[in-house]
Amino acid sequence: MKKICLILLMSLIICGCTNIASSNYNEIIKNVLSQKINISNTYRNGYKYYIPREMRSIRYSDFNETITDNKTNYYLYIDLVSYYNKATFDYKDINDNNVIPINHKDKSGYLTINKKNDKYLVEMMYNYAKIEVIVDSKNINQAILNSITILSSIKYNRKIINNIIGDDILNTNESDYSIFEKNKDNSEFIHYEEIYDNYEEEIPDMDLIN
Repeated sequence: MKKICLILLMSLIICGCTNIASSNYNEIIKNVLSQKINISNTYRNGYKYYIPREMRSIRYSDFNETITDNKTNYYLYIDLVSYYNKATFDYKDINDNNVIPINHKDKSGYLTINKKNDKYLVEMMYNYAKIEVIVDSKNINQAILNSITILSSIKYNRKIINNIIGDDILNTNESDYSIFEKNKDNSEFIHYEEIYDNYEEEIPDMDLIN
């Protein structure tokens, strides 16, 4: 069954690439969310998710992760505290005129696209996680496709997360950064990750979730 799901998902992504340039943002998101992604190829402490075949993880630390397609880096942040508390989100609270709400069944989030010099900062929050990526204008749609594919595939392990929160592992940084708040200036997360921009070693999968 997993092989069938993987084939269907890859067909969606590959075939969709021919039309992605002409699709609008909402169409891309809606098409991915309509496909229930039940496959995973990346396993972390308390969650697992799917990375598209043409991408790979190059850095992982404390629920921050850098994923690359060898041209562009995607910065993923998992907010286990918000998941643990079942925090609710209202896109109207985001102080950004460019906010695009994302709503699917019982999950919600947002997409924003803002010009930064001659490039664009794409920020997507969904499913208690957030991805930030800086791309050229012509690559915005592909960034949206990759981001929603990753975010919508995340599956959390409540039992493991309960142990993590209960052991106070996140107490030191749970208030430092929240995916439920739109950054006003350049992303501190991206700025932090750029320090490690030359880090190319592929990391192994850790803390397998059965």
